Amino acid sequence: MRHYQKTRFDDNGFVENYNGDKDYHTLLLALVIVGIFAGSVISFAYESARAACNVDTDAPSNSSHLPLSEIYPVNKVRSGLVAFDSLTKGNLDNWTVYGSAVAREAPYRYFENSTGLYLGIRAANSGQWAGIFAKTPSTNAYLFHALLTLPYATISNNVFNTGLYVQTTYNGLVNYVTCVAIVSQSGYYWSVVLATGSQDGAEHFTTLWADQSSNQPLTRECTIITNGENYLKVYLDGVSVYSNSTLELTMPAPFYAFVEVQTTTSSKMRFGAYADYYATLNNDIRLMNAPRSGIVQIIDSSTGNQIANGTVGWDGTARFDVGMYRMPINNALINIYDSSARDLIASGTTKLWGGDVYSVASGQSNEDLKCITVPNLDPM
Repeated sequence: MRHYQKTRFDDNGFVENYNGDKDYHTLLLALVIVGIFAGSVISFAYESARAACNVDTDAPSNSSHLPLSEIYPVNKVRSGLVAFDSLTKGNLDNWTVYGSAVAREAPYRYFENSTGLYLGIRAANSGQWAGIFAKTPSTNAYLFHALLTLPYATISNNVFNTGLYVQTTYNGLVNYVTCVAIVSQSGYYWSVVLATGSQDGAEHFTTLWADQSSNQPLTRECTIITNGENYLKVYLDGVSVYSNSTLELTMPAPFYAFVEVQTTTSSKMRFGAYADYYATLNNDIRLMNAPRSGIVQIIDSSTGNQIANGTVGWDGTARFDVGMYRMPINNALINIYDSSARDLIASGTTKLWGGDVYSVASGQSNEDLKCITVPNLDPM
């Protein structure tokens, strides 16, 4: 056996003095063999990973487009539905019926049948306001919807109105916003009104929007979205008629929602009709745990109409406004594609409500999604 001299290293860490030609060649050969073996292991691991992601290993590499071997589910992890009442079941257990008609001894009626809830009112004295309403319990919902019907294009005298109201529960204040239909001898129109007042009643009224054009529908879907502080948006029949995010509403959540009729006419009892009431947490649906820069399409599979589309953000989330639609959307299809919109990554069918939260592959390991490499992050 040959002996080595004391080995020293230069400033770069290389061996400065090595004695033994045979051992030098032996060591060099060993390093070559180790390198070949390591390369084989790395190559095998790489090809195995590509095969696990269902990639054609003979095809050119394209890290931005790696199709998955399966389509992942899209699961609902939180429902946005707060309350729903078709108002056609003959059951008003969840509603409180009251109004100024009680104190003013004005005649009123209410009933529910297969076509809706009906509230009727007649003023005790001509020119004196009287009203009757059906009110929900306190709620933290931000979106409220009802189908309103005004049965009259004109009335013989005075004024009658019917509307959907959202009012603060704070300290008994009568501060609210309403989507309302108003009729008199001259005709009818639809309006959005903000009212503020005291515990004794509304005192100040601001018309935010009104449409007095002819031939408006007598039955309309009204959707009110508000946080009670600065934001208010109102849809009629799915069309935005008012939107403002800089208001001073002074009607903090939680809220009451109610439908109400009011009149100053004492000549006869007049009715408003209501159906399809619902309240949701808000107007958005949210998607989590999705591949970054993935393309999302939401389709009403019963009609084929597109509900929403967009791009997943850098944090794997996406958000879509569905407040303009009548809910629920019973057969909403959520499809998520890769960033090229070519390969379907995840899909799910759901009954969709505003405020819903969905997650890709909920309950499965996120390791599976590491096969998806998408460039060009698009933060929301």
